[in-house]
Amino acid sequence: MATPTEIVRPHALAAAEDGMKAGLALDQVGRAMLDQAIELLLKEQTPEAVASELEFVARNLSDDEDNSFMRP
Repeated sequence: MATPTEIVRPHALAAAEDGMKAGLALDQVGRAMLDQAIELLLKEQTPEAVASELEFVARNLSDDEDNSFMRP
């Protein structure tokens, strides 16, 4: 069975490629994908739960540090 990431990744890469072909910056396409992801999350979660999830991801963006939940 495919994971959610395995399902979504090819679509995200295709959208990025389509956006760049259309003259859009990669960050513009990324923001549009983020908007769509938030819209999907809000179908089954409260705005507070979505905000909490986004805050968690934002706090753990750096590959140079352990994730905050792993720190003492």
